[in-house]
Amino acid sequence: MASTDEDEKLPQRRRPLIAGTGWLLFVCAFLPTLRVCSDPVAPYQFPPDYVAYLGAAVLAVIAVLRSVRTRRAWFTVWYVMWFATAVTWACMFLADASEIAALVLIAGGLGGVMFSAMAFYRHKHTARGMWIGGIVHGVISIVWYLLLASDEGAVWGAYVGLASSIAFTLASVISLGQHSAELTRMRRESEPAPLPKARLVER
Repeated sequence: MASTDEDEKLPQRRRPLIAGTGWLLFVCAFLPTLRVCSDPVAPYQFPPDYVAYLGAAVLAVIAVLRSVRTRRAWFTVWYVMWFATAVTWACMFLADASEIAALVLIAGGLGGVMFSAMAFYRHKHTARGMWIGGIVHGVISIVWYLLLASDEGAVWGAYVGLASSIAFTLASVISLGQHSAELTRMRRESEPAPLPKARLVER
């Protein structure tokens, strides 16, 4: 596994595959995905699922940046989105059982997101971690769109979104592979040249 120092020494390269597929997945938020009461509904009309689309857009921005510090800031934004989404979904389920417990969870979540975001940024994530994050994001998006596409009211946007999620995941895998190959190449180039073998001369 690569160390943080090694990853920081490696030139930060743009990853157009992640950028392109990330923006494509973001656009899917505005495509008709489900038919509800005979009317087509797009994902942007359901705020709790925004992270699947906004998160992909954030990773697309990271893919075109070259500054390590700026990339880390955007990656922290991506993390905060997922943290807030997890708290939101938990509150939605908890509210049916206890509204007070849901309010307590919201208050705790607001405090937790601030402290965890600072800790996440200070962790100094490398590009390798970001591309792994892209894979995780893509897999969750695939699961999400499989649920939408399997619904009886699914329309063409659900299938476009599923294809976009798969493409985004593959782009993240390819980018991780490219990054690992570049890191291996840098290690080889930085290794000292081997000393010549000693030769014994008999007299």
